[in-house]
Amino acid sequence: MDDNNIILEDRNDVKKHGTINIHELINDYNREKEQGIKAISNFFRDSYGLRSELQLSVRGESSHYNDGRYSATEYKQAIQQYSRNLKKHYWETLIKLPKFEEKLTVETKEKFFKLINDYRDMEFNENNINILYEHLISLGTELIEQCIDKLFNKITRQHAYYSESKKNIYLYNGWKTNNGYKINKKFILPMHNPSTFDGGWRVQEELSDIEKVFSFFNNGRKPEASIADIYNKWRHSHTDNHIENDLFKICFYKKGTAHFTVKDDALLRRFNVFVGKKRQWLPPDYAMKNYNDCNNEEKRVIDEFEGKKQYVSSLNDPLLTNSNKSILMLDSI
Repeated sequence: MDDNNIILEDRNDVKKHGTINIHELINDYNREKEQGIKAISNFFRDSYGLRSELQLSVRGESSHYNDGRYSATEYKQAIQQYSRNLKKHYWETLIKLPKFEEKLTVETKEKFFKLINDYRDMEFNENNINILYEHLISLGTELIEQCIDKLFNKITRQHAYYSESKKNIYLYNGWKTNNGYKINKKFILPMHNPSTFDGGWRVQEELSDIEKVFSFFNNGRKPEASIADIYNKWRHSHTDNHIENDLFKICFYKKGTAHFTVKDDALLRRFNVFVGKKRQWLPPDYAMKNYNDCNNEEKRVIDEFEGKKQYVSSLNDPLLTNSNKSILMLDSI
């Protein structure tokens, strides 16, 4: 008689992400934990005297020494590995909920999943979720600033060698330095060839990340149609060279460039002011201080950066103050 293997494998998504909430997730975890432990216990009880013919396997991390399957004589290890797998699955599912995932760039997702790995042995309950959330809030502040800085550098410096990219920036004499600059309404980035499989998904990820950074300056509100989804449909059936949504119009050229036009001037201004203040190209109270209360040096910077009229009309922009929030604290969550 051949050995019969009962294998507790990875489960499907508990529910579609669009309908699940955290309390449902906790309830599903507790239910599945109870059912799994009961199934393992029943197997060990019912297989007494037959264990030379029957084997229970629980999947875990594979290695040279252990493929992660525990035999029927290792009841406690089977329970431990099953519980470990279950916790890991639900912690990862938590991060994959739209309320988290839609805010995260590719790079921030990787860092969040690394943090999740540290939580994999913790019980999946409301208290521990709150502890994790506090960590994510703190980490989210740091990560969004890194993403903003990285995108700003990508648009302004990373591809400066490319002749057309020189038009991406507007130079101005800054507050602490003469070398201030901001992103123009129109900018150019090199892009992979969208006709290739590799180029297609890479461009889709890149567009999604750019949109998420700009959406941060809209209090996390994303456009109704994401530019990545529009691009994905376009690349399979395009008849022209451009796509657009509420945030951008993007023209693609065969030479491997994408020409962006930012359609929302307020978002672009918030982006430029945020970076300018962080780099001390703009005074720390820029955009929050009445023009008439500014000293001569501050007025000079205002005039260089955008002019008095634009400064006054955008004074105390409430969405600019949200740029100090964590990526996970935005109202659209």
